[in-house]
Amino acid sequence: MPVLTHSELTRLSRAREALGLDGPLPRIAELAEIAQMSRFHFMRRFQLVSGESPNQLRIRQRLLRARELLAGGHASVTEVCFQLGYSSLGSFSSLYRRRMGESPQAARRRLWSAGSLTPCMERDLHPGCMSLLEAAWARTDEHFWRSIRAPVLQHSLTQPTREEPA
Repeated sequence: MPVLTHSELTRLSRAREALGLDGPLPRIAELAEIAQMSRFHFMRRFQLVSGESPNQLRIRQRLLRARELLAGGHASVTEVCFQLGYSSLGSFSSLYRRRMGESPQAARRRLWSAGSLTPCMERDLHPGCMSLLEAAWARTDEHFWRSIRAPVLQHSLTQPTREEPA
């Protein structure tokens, strides 16, 4: 396996950042120029470092972002499709199905119902352990106050009150 220098790795990282999620996919010649390599050398080195071509990496990043947006439940499949820069709902859906193993509609239903989330509830999410603590505290607190309330009331009824001298 060829050794990468620090300089090569830095330049390849810059080219990877230029891929981004938004806008059209930069041409390989542009990415190679950013990495200061020939197109063929860039493609070999990029695939060596990332394990996939620049196009495959971008597709994977966009589909992962699509899954996040679908799980949120705020956007329809069509809105997600166009928001991520796909021009055809059909090609987006078939690509999503091929790569992710289910249709975007099925993924949206499954991911959204997995936590029984509704869009208005999503803002109020907090870790489950906090819910358990709150429930335990409420039970303990209620039990505590019931247990001390009865003896305090009994004590105040049986003890005469002292009057202060005037």
